[in-house]
Formats: sequence, structure tokens, C-alpha cells
Amino acid sequence: MVERHLLPRFAVGATWSAVWGLYRRPRFHPALITYAVALFVLLIAIGALWRALHSEHGSITHSLLAIGIFYLVIGFGTLIHGRAWAMPLFLRIPAAGAVGLIVLVAFHPDWWKNVTWGWGLISALVVLGGVSFGYLLIEARNHNTGMISDRGWTPFVLAVRALSVTITGLVHSLFVAVVGMITLTTVFGEDNNLLREVWAGTSDLNVSPSAILTAATFWCLAAGVFSQILWDDQPITAPLSHRRWRDER
Repeated sequence: MVERHLLPRFAVGATWSAVWGLYRRPRFHPALITYAVALFVLLIAIGALWRALHSEHGSITHSLLAIGIFYLVIGFGTLIHGRAWAMPLFLRIPAAGAVGLIVLVAFHPDWWKNVTWGWGLISALVVLGGVSFGYLLIEARNHNTGMISDRGWTPFVLAVRALSVTITGLVHSLFVAVVGMITLTTVFGEDNNLLREVWAGTSDLNVSPSAILTAATFWCLAAGVFSQILWDDQPITAPLSHRRWRDER
């Protein structure tokens, strides 16, 4: 029901409800505890990143560590509790976003040397976020197949569903961008020494670290959304697998 009915229609709330219902008995099932731990680490990661970008006392290393722990919790949760546990987490999104990160690392460093907050950056974010949301909205409508066509609020429901997937994608894309721009681009990218100085706060360049990460986040989101066509014929909300096991009798 979740994989073939709810996920293709971007029914995020119903997916969480269905998966949560699998583990309601016993009351403190380990799967629910793992979800709680993942959520706790997620909040820590976002808080550490915010502190690192907006406070002199914050360290970007703490946010990297929290992001690493977050995905370790997700990985161990999937290994222990199975594919159903991971379904609401949309793990194809960070995998697809990594494709955009590869392109981002290969870009000429002029793009991040001149990134500051302004109408130019805001316009780019609106375009990248808008086309991503629009793509997901069309995909959600095409996958709907009349499931909620008898309701008067069909456009609103579809918009909320597409928006929920977009927000989930932004969180994954943010973490992918942070890890990529701070660890990979500073090693494999051009002018990596200058980028290290940007993250250390010792650079003379007129750039904004938060603007760089925001631009990278929306780029990874857009690249991930549009590159999901590489994942055979499955939607971006499908479980992170290619093989379908079914009884052929």
C-alpha cells in the first residue's frame, strides 16, 4: 500500500501514518525510538549549522559531525528495521542530489567567489525552487489517477503534497551541500585554499558563507529532482532500490 499507492502520489502524511502504525505495538517499539533519535540529531545538525553561520562561537565542524551522525542513524535504522522504516525518509532525494553536487564541484570557482545576498541570488533561488516544486507538482498530478478527483480541494491537496516533498528535499539537499562544499570542494575544487578560508572566516573575499550554502542547496535540489529520471521508471519518492520482489505464480 505504501510503496505502490501512497508514495507515488506523494501522500507524505498518510505514508508516515501507515509506517508509524506498523510500530505502535508495543508502545515503545525500537523503530519509534530510532525515529526519535534521528529527529533529535536532525534538529541538532540544523541548530549547529545555524550557529556556525551566524555566530563567531559556532564551528562548522560540529554541524558536519551532526549531519554524519544523522545519516548514520538513518543507515542503521534501515538495516535494523527494514525498508518500511526508511520509506517516509525519501532516501532517493539525497542520492539524486549528490549527482548535482558532482556538477557543482566541477564548476569554475567564480560562482562561489561572487555569491552574496541580493536580488540576483534571490531570483536564482526562486527559479531553482520554483521549477523543482513545479516538476514535483506535475508529477504528483500525473500519479494521482483520480484518487482525490471527487474532492473540491484537489489542487490544494496536490500542492501540499508536492510542497511536503520539496521541503523534505531541501533538508536533504542542504546536508548534501554542506558536506560537499565544506569537505569535497575544499579538496577537489579549484582555489580550494580560498574556500577553506571562507569557511574558517579568514577570507578577504566579499562572499557570504550562508549564501554559498543556500545556492548550493537549491542547485542540488533542482539537479536531484530532474535527474531522478535516471532511476528507471520510479518516482523520486520510491524506496531506494531497483529490484522488485514479487510472487510470479
